[in-house]
Amino acid sequence: MTTKARIERDYHGKKSVVAYETETLDHVGRLACVLVEKWGMVVAIPDGEDSAGRQRMRLPTPAELSSRALDIAETLMAVLRARGHVVALPDLNEINAENDRVEEAKEASRRA
Repeated sequence: MTTKARIERDYHGKKSVVAYETETLDHVGRLACVLVEKWGMVVAIPDGEDSAGRQRMRLPTPAELSSRALDIAETLMAVLRARGHVVALPDLNEINAENDRVEEAKEASRRA
């Protein structure tokens, strides 16, 4: 997802940085993320055999798990975008600039 930031002032003139998203997932995209979250890390790695000749499994190391999680996330986002499940949101700076222009025009017409 893409995130942007802007500086806003509160009622007392104090400035703060506000982060906002410029993309969001549709329903299918959110469901896909939930499924990946629930099942994407269910994994065991073959680790030889036990004394009875059965397959022994081990949990992945944190580095292996992190790499798998990132691979899944990157692939999922690419597939979601390719299939049109990422929705672009309007740029908050552009919306606020347009609102500012409208308010300035109203103020100018009041003064005239």
